[in-house]
Amino acid sequence: MCYVSLVDRLWRITGDNAVLEEFYPAVKKSTQYTVAMSTDHGEDAVISMPDDMRSEWWEGFDWYGMATHAGALRISNMAIAERMARAVGDEAFAGQCREWFRQGTASIENKMWNEEAGCYLLYHHPKLGKKDETIMANQLDGEWNNDFHGLGGIFRKGRIDRALETIKKSCMAPYGAVAFARSQDFMPLVTYGIHTSEIMMLAFAYMYEGFRETGLDVLRNCLENFFLKHRVAWDLPSWSQALRPSQKAR
Repeated sequence: MCYVSLVDRLWRITGDNAVLEEFYPAVKKSTQYTVAMSTDHGEDAVISMPDDMRSEWWEGFDWYGMATHAGALRISNMAIAERMARAVGDEAFAGQCREWFRQGTASIENKMWNEEAGCYLLYHHPKLGKKDETIMANQLDGEWNNDFHGLGGIFRKGRIDRALETIKKSCMAPYGAVAFARSQDFMPLVTYGIHTSEIMMLAFAYMYEGFRETGLDVLRNCLENFFLKHRVAWDLPSWSQALRPSQKAR
């Protein structure tokens, strides 16, 4: 998905169709490979982790089956690839991408929404009986990516608003946001580390969905942590210590 996203950004910002002509074959193969990795999951393949590879860029733990974060980013991949396919006249593949998009959104809305918590499940593998209700601050990254690329939404709007409210209650912190929490009562799993780019994407997600002040607060707190507390504005590390383990997150 990251590769497809980068090609699209280059194409859109330059307006040069030669970029698309050069990279579209690789985009198509990458997209096909992405789905092929999880075909054992049938109609849920688009949003499912391969059974023999349970890690994504949040590599600190295993993921099983359907995963909201990676799954929604894959759905965004389908939307991006569909637009490229139509631009080059590959209507057959454009139609396939549209079908994968439909399958992915159906799986994520019908099987991953946690009504009680007001957000989406971290992952769910029905056959293995594995389900994780951990609240992930960046569960809507796929929605942000589609917004960023000027494409339509992935999740249901009403559920997006509820999920962002749940994240606001459970994950917000003076330095931006914690990555994961166990409940809406703010029980962070990571109390002294933050993922810079993910916090920024969370902030942008709030702003794209109409919660401008919340998004600005998240971004401001994140940058103040780097610029003023740790003074690392020059290299802007991916991860940074925000609170010492002995400190209590509030």
